[in-house]
Amino acid sequence: MEFDGLNAIKPPCLTEGKKDKVFWRTSSGRLTDFSVNTVWNDLRECSDSVPWAKLVWFSQCIPRHAFMVWLAVHERLRTQDLIGKWESMVT
Repeated sequence: MEFDGLNAIKPPCLTEGKKDKVFWRTSSGRLTDFSVNTVWNDLRECSDSVPWAKLVWFSQCIPRHAFMVWLAVHERLRTQDLIGKWESMVT
C-alpha cells in the first residue's frame, strides 16, 4: 500500500484534563506562543517603504481604488498598449 509510512507514526500521548497549547518556532529558532501577528511578521518580506506608499494606502482609501493605483505604479494595468506588447512578443 502507498501509505505504509502513516502506520509507522505513533499517535500523540494525550493527557486527560490538560489543554493543548500551540507554539510557533520563529525563523530565528525561538519558540513563542502562536499568534497570527507573530506568524505574519515572521513570514512576510520586509523592505524599505516607498515614497508613494501613503498616496496609495491611506486610512480612508477605497481598497479597490488603492489596488488599481498600486497596479498603475508598478505598470501592471492591462491596458491596450500592454496587451499589444504581449501580442507582438507572441507572433
